[in-house]
Amino acid sequence: MSTHSSSSEKDRSPGLTAYLGKRILEGGTLEQPVHLAIGMFDGVHVGHQAVIHEAIKASQAQPGSLSGVLTFDPHPSQVLRPDQATALLMPLEQRVERMLEVGIDKVFVFPFTREFAAGEASEFVPTLRSWFPMLKSLYVGENFRFGAMRSGNVDTLTETAGPLDIRVGVLRRKSYQGEPISSSAIRASLAQGEMSAVNSMLGSPYRISGTIIAGKKVGRGLGFPTVNISWNPEALPRLGVYRVEASDMASGDKFCGIANYGLHPTVSEAASPLLEVHFLDGSEFPTTGDKLEVSLLEFIRPEMKFSSMEALQEQIRRDVEAVKAKDADTNPG
Repeated sequence: MSTHSSSSEKDRSPGLTAYLGKRILEGGTLEQPVHLAIGMFDGVHVGHQAVIHEAIKASQAQPGSLSGVLTFDPHPSQVLRPDQATALLMPLEQRVERMLEVGIDKVFVFPFTREFAAGEASEFVPTLRSWFPMLKSLYVGENFRFGAMRSGNVDTLTETAGPLDIRVGVLRRKSYQGEPISSSAIRASLAQGEMSAVNSMLGSPYRISGTIIAGKKVGRGLGFPTVNISWNPEALPRLGVYRVEASDMASGDKFCGIANYGLHPTVSEAASPLLEVHFLDGSEFPTTGDKLEVSLLEFIRPEMKFSSMEALQEQIRRDVEAVKAKDADTNPG
């Protein structure tokens, strides 16, 4: 991520980087009227999307203005309590891409530091105004906190924004099965392999992006060739077998598949989990170095250690048949 900017922009917003589409912009855009959603938005779940959509709607109602998200990197916990840092659902690049998919015009990423965290809550909105001279409105979730010791809340935000003629919109939390949706709830469900809950709260399937790397071809020897994907998540899914959809990020080609995320205890215990994907329709495999996006649709079973390679092979056959049947039910015809 580049943090270079023109000198005039640097004075106004040190370190602020703006993303538009997949291209990093430098300067020349902050003089527009801006409607801004603010938050970490890890996972960009349906609650986050509701906040972002309010900024989009406000921008659409004011021709010539833009909708933006102000987010932070690294996560505050990584700076303030690194020994207990939050395991993130998404790296920054994926988070930015997802917010742009939701429809926001621009994502502004500000470096989170101890100095920034220690700022007085009463100075937060004036600082935003210095970065965005034509800031028109702010949108946050009801639990939004900011400033030294997290002393600022939505009331503080409203009180300090009013004199600057900046409107504040506060969005209530969304719920799933009677419980509040949060990034923490999604992490917990992901760790249990509860993909229906994860994907419902996210508003779309949980997605993994990675590069295909060379493997040991154990799956090929068992009659189920796989591609290995380089992927090192912070928030770990449950180890086991998943029904997936994979997409070649270059061509856009999509494949139904079955994936194993685990340590391969039957073959040889790995030091860290590995993601392997087997395509079900006989499609030509992407090659080493290609980038894949894999959506985890459904958890099939936990990882197991088998008594022999033959037993493993038979279980894989059963897993493949089960996934094919589920795909047929999901996509009849």
